[in-house]
Amino acid sequence: MSFMYSARHASALAQEQADKRKALQEAQEARSRQKGAMSLWSTIGTVLGGAFGGPLGAAILGGLGSAGADYLDDAEKYKGPERGRFYKSEAQALRDQLSAADEAESLEHIMTGIKSGASAYAFGSGKGLGSFGKEGASMWDKLSTPFWQKGPLSLPTKPTIPIDFYEPEILGDEIIDKI
Repeated sequence: MSFMYSARHASALAQEQADKRKALQEAQEARSRQKGAMSLWSTIGTVLGGAFGGPLGAAILGGLGSAGADYLDDAEKYKGPERGRFYKSEAQALRDQLSAADEAESLEHIMTGIKSGASAYAFGSGKGLGSFGKEGASMWDKLSTPFWQKGPLSLPTKPTIPIDFYEPEILGDEIIDKI
Protein backbone atom coordinates (compact mmCIF):
# COMPACT_ATOMS: atom_id res chain seq x y z
CA MET A 1 0.00 0.00 0.00
CA SER A 2 1.44 3.33 -1.00
CA PHE A 3 1.65 6.39 1.15
CA MET A 4 -0.63 8.39 -1.20
CA TYR A 5 -3.30 5.70 -1.11
CA SER A 6 -3.21 5.69 2.69
CA ALA A 7 -3.42 9.46 2.80
CA ARG A 8 -6.39 9.56 0.40
CA HIS A 9 -8.08 6.75 2.33
CA ALA A 10 -7.59 8.56 5.66
CA SER A 11 -8.81 11.82 4.11
CA ALA A 12 -11.94 10.16 2.67
CA LEU A 13 -12.58 8.45 5.99
CA ALA A 14 -12.32 11.75 7.89
CA GLN A 15 -14.53 13.55 5.36
CA GLU A 16 -17.20 10.88 5.59
CA GLN A 17 -17.08 11.01 9.40
CA ALA A 18 -17.50 14.81 9.29
CA ASP A 19 -20.38 14.52 6.80
CA LYS A 20 -22.06 11.92 9.01
CA ARG A 21 -21.75 14.16 12.07
CA LYS A 22 -23.09 17.17 10.16
CA ALA A 23 -26.08 15.24 8.76
CA LEU A 24 -26.90 13.80 12.18
CA GLN A 25 -26.65 17.23 13.81
CA GLU A 26 -28.99 18.73 11.18
CA ALA A 27 -31.50 15.93 11.76
CA GLN A 28 -31.36 16.37 15.54
CA GLU A 29 -31.74 20.16 15.31
CA ALA A 30 -34.71 19.84 12.96
CA ARG A 31 -36.43 17.37 15.27
CA SER A 32 -35.71 19.54 18.31
CA ARG A 33 -37.22 22.57 16.55
CA GLN A 34 -40.22 20.48 15.55
CA LYS A 35 -40.74 19.22 19.13
CA GLY A 36 -40.73 22.81 20.39
CA ALA A 37 -43.32 23.86 17.81
CA MET A 38 -45.46 20.81 18.60
CA SER A 39 -45.36 21.63 22.32
CA LEU A 40 -46.24 25.29 21.74
CA TRP A 41 -49.19 24.60 19.42
CA SER A 42 -50.42 21.77 21.62
CA THR A 43 -50.49 24.15 24.60
CA ILE A 44 -52.29 26.84 22.61
CA GLY A 45 -54.79 24.26 21.35
CA THR A 46 -55.36 22.91 24.84
CA VAL A 47 -56.05 26.35 26.33
CA LEU A 48 -58.39 27.42 23.52
CA GLY A 49 -60.08 24.01 23.43
CA GLY A 50 -60.66 24.07 27.18
CA ALA A 51 -62.03 27.60 27.12
CA PHE A 52 -64.47 26.95 24.27
CA GLY A 53 -65.08 23.20 24.45
CA GLY A 54 -64.27 21.98 27.94
CA PRO A 55 -62.01 18.96 28.47
CA LEU A 56 -63.17 17.37 25.21
CA GLY A 57 -62.22 20.51 23.27
CA ALA A 58 -58.87 20.61 25.07
CA ALA A 59 -58.17 17.01 24.06
CA ILE A 60 -59.13 17.55 20.43
CA LEU A 61 -57.39 20.89 19.90
CA GLY A 62 -54.34 19.83 21.93
CA GLY A 63 -53.82 16.79 19.70
CA LEU A 64 -54.60 18.75 16.52
CA GLY A 65 -52.18 21.50 17.52
CA SER A 66 -49.42 18.95 17.98
CA ALA A 67 -50.22 17.17 14.70
CA GLY A 68 -50.52 20.46 12.80
CA ALA A 69 -47.10 21.63 13.94
CA ASP A 70 -45.65 18.26 12.95
CA TYR A 71 -47.25 18.51 9.52
CA LEU A 72 -46.07 22.08 8.90
CA ASP A 73 -42.48 21.57 10.07
CA ASP A 74 -41.04 18.93 7.78
CA ALA A 75 -38.22 17.64 9.99
CA GLU A 76 -38.59 14.21 8.40
CA LYS A 77 -36.72 15.39 5.30
CA TYR A 78 -33.54 15.30 7.40
CA LYS A 79 -32.98 11.56 7.33
CA GLY A 80 -29.52 11.57 8.83
CA PRO A 81 -26.28 10.44 7.24
CA GLU A 82 -26.23 8.84 3.81
CA ARG A 83 -24.71 5.44 3.35
CA GLY A 84 -21.07 6.02 2.67
CA ARG A 85 -18.07 3.95 1.79
CA PHE A 86 -16.88 3.26 5.30
CA TYR A 87 -19.74 3.47 7.79
CA LYS A 88 -22.53 1.76 5.87
CA SER A 89 -24.10 -0.25 8.69
CA GLU A 90 -23.74 2.55 11.23
CA ALA A 91 -25.33 5.11 8.88
CA GLN A 92 -28.18 2.74 8.06
CA ALA A 93 -28.81 2.07 11.76
CA LEU A 94 -29.02 5.81 12.47
CA ARG A 95 -31.40 6.34 9.54
CA ASP A 96 -33.60 3.45 10.72
CA GLN A 97 -33.67 4.88 14.23
CA LEU A 98 -34.73 8.33 12.98
CA SER A 99 -37.41 6.78 10.72
CA ALA A 100 -38.83 4.79 13.64
CA ALA A 101 -39.00 7.95 15.76
CA ASP A 102 -40.82 9.77 12.92
CA GLU A 103 -43.36 6.96 12.62
CA ALA A 104 -44.03 6.99 16.37
CA GLU A 105 -45.03 10.67 16.29
CA SER A 106 -48.60 9.89 15.19
CA LEU A 107 -49.12 7.96 18.43
CA GLU A 108 -47.51 10.86 20.27
CA HIS A 109 -50.16 13.26 18.90
CA ILE A 110 -52.95 10.99 20.18
CA MET A 111 -51.28 10.72 23.59
CA THR A 112 -50.86 14.52 23.71
CA GLY A 113 -54.59 14.92 23.14
CA ILE A 114 -55.43 12.38 25.85
CA LYS A 115 -53.07 14.05 28.35
CA SER A 116 -54.48 17.48 27.51
CA GLY A 117 -58.05 16.28 28.00
CA ALA A 118 -57.24 14.53 31.26
CA SER A 119 -55.46 17.61 32.60
CA ALA A 120 -58.36 19.84 31.59
CA TYR A 121 -60.82 17.43 33.26
CA ALA A 122 -58.83 17.48 36.50
CA PHE A 123 -58.48 21.27 36.35
CA GLY A 124 -62.18 21.77 35.63
CA SER A 125 -63.32 19.48 38.42
CA GLY A 126 -60.90 21.04 40.91
CA LYS A 127 -61.94 24.60 40.11
CA GLY A 128 -65.63 23.90 39.46
CA LEU A 129 -65.49 25.25 35.92
CA GLY A 130 -68.08 24.68 33.24
CA SER A 131 -70.66 22.08 34.27
CA PHE A 132 -68.47 20.74 37.06
CA GLY A 133 -70.05 23.26 39.41
CA LYS A 134 -73.60 22.07 38.64
CA GLU A 135 -75.25 19.33 40.63
CA GLY A 136 -76.51 16.43 38.55
CA ALA A 137 -74.56 17.38 35.41
CA SER A 138 -74.08 14.47 33.05
CA MET A 139 -70.66 13.25 32.02
CA TRP A 140 -71.24 14.66 28.53
CA ASP A 141 -71.99 18.08 30.02
CA LYS A 142 -68.82 17.93 32.09
CA LEU A 143 -66.74 16.96 29.07
CA SER A 144 -68.20 19.35 26.53
CA THR A 145 -69.29 22.53 28.38
CA PRO A 146 -66.82 25.37 27.81
CA PHE A 147 -65.03 26.44 30.95
CA TRP A 148 -66.16 30.06 30.64
CA GLN A 149 -69.85 29.10 30.96
CA LYS A 150 -71.72 28.45 34.21
CA GLY A 151 -68.69 28.45 36.47
CA PRO A 152 -66.77 30.73 38.80
CA LEU A 153 -64.91 32.19 35.83
CA SER A 154 -68.10 32.96 33.91
CA LEU A 155 -68.32 36.30 32.20
CA PRO A 156 -70.00 38.84 34.47
CA THR A 157 -73.31 40.25 33.35
CA LYS A 158 -73.53 42.79 36.20
CA PRO A 159 -70.75 44.76 37.83
CA THR A 160 -69.42 42.80 40.78
CA ILE A 161 -68.46 45.94 42.73
CA PRO A 162 -71.25 48.43 43.47
CA ILE A 163 -70.73 51.72 41.75
CA ASP A 164 -71.50 53.70 44.91
CA PHE A 165 -68.59 51.96 46.68
CA TYR A 166 -66.23 54.51 45.18
CA GLU A 167 -68.18 57.55 46.35
CA PRO A 168 -66.56 58.84 49.54
CA GLU A 169 -69.74 60.36 51.04
CA ILE A 170 -71.49 56.96 51.01
CA LEU A 171 -68.60 55.12 52.71
CA GLY A 172 -68.95 56.99 55.95
CA ASP A 173 -67.04 56.40 59.19
CA GLU A 174 -67.87 52.66 59.43
CA ILE A 175 -65.58 51.73 56.55
CA ILE A 176 -62.78 54.04 57.70
CA ASP A 177 -62.78 52.38 61.12
CA LYS A 178 -62.38 48.93 59.53
CA ILE A 179 -59.34 50.08 57.58
